[in-house]
Amino acid sequence: MATVDDLQVSLRQILAAQQLQVKLLEKLVAKADAAETHRARLEQWRKDNPELSEQCHAALKELDGVQQEFLRNLIDEMDENTDVWDSEFMRLELLDKYGPRLAHLNNLRAVLFQLGPNK
Repeated sequence: MATVDDLQVSLRQILAAQQLQVKLLEKLVAKADAAETHRARLEQWRKDNPELSEQCHAALKELDGVQQEFLRNLIDEMDENTDVWDSEFMRLELLDKYGPRLAHLNNLRAVLFQLGPNK
């Protein structure tokens, strides 16, 4: 049978766990509020700049084609050189050649996607 001390320890542990839950929920609510504020700002920007928003959407479509061609080139190069991919040097060369450009392209696409109209 549990003693009073055991019960007090258990209650303190429950209280500590609940306090942690409250802190985590407060952080979650703050992040949700920040995300909603960001969405509202983006929507307001789209309303204030409808033509530019449409141009962002059109540019995104163009970049989709650029990305597809870029990925085709990457895959073709990998297919043409299948015998050298065991080399650490060649893997790093491939990453150096395609990695930064692909990352920049993806970042541009993300910005244009956010600024374009929600379709």
